[in-house]
Amino acid sequence: WLVLGIGYNKEAVRAKGLTVPDSWKYLFDDATFNQKMALLSESADLIRLSAKYLGHSVNGIPPAMLTQIEQMLIRQKPRVKQFHSDNGQDLLASGEVDIVLEYNGDIAQLMAAEGGDKFDFVVPKEGTLINSDCLCIPNGAPNTEGAHAFINYLLDAEAGKKITEEILFPTPNKATRDLMPDSYKNNPVIFPPADVMAKSEYGAFEGDEKSREYEEIFTRISAA
Repeated sequence: WLVLGIGYNKEAVRAKGLTVPDSWKYLFDDATFNQKMALLSESADLIRLSAKYLGHSVNGIPPAMLTQIEQMLIRQKPRVKQFHSDNGQDLLASGEVDIVLEYNGDIAQLMAAEGGDKFDFVVPKEGTLINSDCLCIPNGAPNTEGAHAFINYLLDAEAGKKITEEILFPTPNKATRDLMPDSYKNNPVIFPPADVMAKSEYGAFEGDEKSREYEEIFTRISAA
């Protein structure tokens, strides 16, 4: 599983007079990091997090708020360096941007690499969107026995440990987590504190029509 938050260059943030960019406003509704920020190009995540910033759930966003979000992000667009496709940690590492909307595991990887002490990650005070990666076996799959064997292998604690050591995302597998060092288990980037998680939500699947609406909104933002 994973959460979205703000990865940032600590020195650049301090230069702006901030300790931590702890609100979504710095990405969605503020000029502090003009042309030094990058947003994820995933339309539903972007819109749902904007709703969270405006005080609403990530689900059941009313039409009037969707219009408000679209207008807010169109205003913000000239300040955005790039809408990225999940390579925000690279933009941060290269210095192209100072703050970025990104997944916690990606920033944890950056922080664990050489020179990573320059960077940090925060889940904004408004809360965030929780996501999960899932595996499924389609109807009619030609090798269901092999598929089950592969899933069983991934769920094995030792296999999960090797995966987790590589990607540094939060594992949902307690047996795997128990095998990991304290530096992983107690890392607040990987496992945000309980009070932060209490304000965070999973995004519900609201149907194909809603997904298309989010894509259309993002298309208009991109074209503005």
